Amino acid sequence: MSRNKAIFFDIDDTLIATKSMFDFQSYYYGHACEYRHADPKAVMSTFRQSLAQQVPDGCREDLNRTFYRSFEGRSLIEVETLAEEWFATLPASVWIEPALALLRKRRDEGYLIVGVSGSSHEILSGINSALRFDHLLAAQLEVSFGLFTGELIPPQTIGEGKAVAIRQLADAHNIDLQSSAACGDHISDLAMLECVGEQIIVTGDPLLEKIARDRGWVTLTRTAKSDAEVHV
Repeated sequence: MSRNKAIFFDIDDTLIATKSMFDFQSYYYGHACEYRHADPKAVMSTFRQSLAQQVPDGCREDLNRTFYRSFEGRSLIEVETLAEEWFATLPASVWIEPALALLRKRRDEGYLIVGVSGSSHEILSGINSALRFDHLLAAQLEVSFGLFTGELIPPQTIGEGKAVAIRQLADAHNIDLQSSAACGDHISDLAMLECVGEQIIVTGDPLLEKIARDRGWVTLTRTAKSDAEVHV
């Protein structure tokens, strides 16, 4: 039986020039019913300070878990609705053109297109629809009686967890990882990059750029897309 090949894309700072989790969080504080009388900038500033105090070493896995604890008690429906509204506010310049061009090329070549992100399925719904991912490996947030509990459902799709999720998908969908590719922008994407046969990076992280130079990986220079629509 022939096996599928896929290309796995990190999303934040690889396909879009923003941090979707924090960008959405800021939008949420400005539009959610419970914050209707609050100053969103002040609430976001307090949230960032609290996050820094709880995760002083900046470990991305710990930061990710702590971030989603702020979702405890939020309505799934409200978050989904506000995520759609937030996506509609993103400017055309948010898209990183070299990565989009790579996505289009590999889709034409028959690759499965897979998004891989520590951001959640709810936050990424608009991006998922716009880019037409065949699969999206993203944070799965536990929901009980229509409300988020603040807990993540394994695997945590950040750092080493990205590679775990990719291998699980490969087993389930007959994907040959050695014939597959991955594209990321940060050293935290290294496990994802190393679990496939072809590695591509988007510039922005000196540590990952050095590894790419040393290993002869393809490097894409980060530029933003200027047209009004994204065509994939």
